[in-house]
Amino acid sequence: MDINIDAPYNILKQNQGDVNDAMGSKKKTVEVNSDPLALIAEKTNVSRSKEKVVVSS
Repeated sequence: MDINIDAPYNILKQNQGDVNDAMGSKKKTVEVNSDPLALIAEKTNVSRSKEKVVVSS
């Protein structure tokens, strides 16, 4: 089975600015990587800390 990753990779590259804007990330240099999944993994590596929410009534 042949999987073509060019189409999803191109979509990722075209929408990268929109994703950065939505995540509020600062602009930085884009690394050229032959593996688009590595790019996704790098972008989704965010802190998962929970915030304490105090509800007063």
